[in-house]
Amino acid sequence: MFRAAVGHSEDVVSIDAASEMISQCESAMPGEVPAAGILFCSRDHEHEQMLNIILSSFPGIKLIGCNSDGEMSSALGFTEDAATFIAFYPGDVEISVGIGRGLKKDTAAASRAAAEQAMAGMKKKPALCVALSDSFNLSGVSVIEGLKSALGKNFPVFGGFASQAGTYAHTNQFFGCEASHDSIVVMLFSEPIEFSYGLTSGWQPVGQKMQVTKSAGNVVYEIGGAPAIEFYDKYFGVRNDLFGGEFPVMIYESEYSDPYIRAVATFDRTAGTITYGGDIPEGAIIQLAEATRDGIIGGATESLADAVESFKGNRPVALLAFSCGARKNLLGTRTREEYETLKKTLPDVAICGFYTFGEIGMIACMRKSCGAPCESETKFHHSTIVTLLMGEK
Repeated sequence: MFRAAVGHSEDVVSIDAASEMISQCESAMPGEVPAAGILFCSRDHEHEQMLNIILSSFPGIKLIGCNSDGEMSSALGFTEDAATFIAFYPGDVEISVGIGRGLKKDTAAASRAAAEQAMAGMKKKPALCVALSDSFNLSGVSVIEGLKSALGKNFPVFGGFASQAGTYAHTNQFFGCEASHDSIVVMLFSEPIEFSYGLTSGWQPVGQKMQVTKSAGNVVYEIGGAPAIEFYDKYFGVRNDLFGGEFPVMIYESEYSDPYIRAVATFDRTAGTITYGGDIPEGAIIQLAEATRDGIIGGATESLADAVESFKGNRPVALLAFSCGARKNLLGTRTREEYETLKKTLPDVAICGFYTFGEIGMIACMRKSCGAPCESETKFHHSTIVTLLMGEK
């Protein structure tokens, strides 16, 4: 039987924090050793020290993780500058892990290598992937494309991009006893894993839909045949402070696809261009979006409701949550309410997650009657909460 346990510590001493999390997992599953685990941890800890303590306490555990700028779990709720750990006791489910290095040099190749390494370590057919990636100076879309090239276009991948407070040039990703940067780590789960998911933002579309008429990667040159900057000036004038996570755009790649969100990274008023935090395809339809704090919390409620409604297993035992750091920034003192929404719905499930610099999750065709293939596909997201519910068939 697939099971999970969670540890969570706010202790500032890394040895003590790791020991506390291990003790919590051991109390939940006495006498058992987990086969795999994921660690989300603030940048202030001694990461390799923590990893080594976990590995020595749970021999043979397959361990991945990353930096976090905010954590959440069923053990302590919402925290900052802390560490949380979820341990998996998989039963008949096989779990394998992989790492890809050199993301900035060749993002797609590194992501593909991580997935291929994990696949090579499996005897059973993989059914689900959790991916955690560095987030600085690289294309999140290329990360996803690399994973798809190894796993398949419609293979389910969920996860987030590592985050941390402050202005640093990289984040750390954890693989076994190693804390590295410029890398991506993945964990594959085989059948008979059962999972479901929800993916919602809480942002609402506002204003006119427009077509991106010229773009290259994450730089948009023209919207509706005019310089991209004019799309924003129409609503905000020249107020530079309104650019960013507060007013992202919804992206509609086709008439029938669910939208996903892109946040503004920078802009060039002289050139008239907008640079986003992820690629925007030329020809896509975009629309400005806005959110209230109630709307953001409502998005978490909707995300989890979708996951619970579509879960087909005996019962869910674990929930991984990946919520955008922009949500935390806008929620401010109400951030705890996002976690409390999850806990209230699933009081007996092991919950573990972190606030990301970008999310990974699947979206699908909106209408079954569109005449096009209605297959879900993994995308790179901003301002979104992804909830991944796990159990066994």
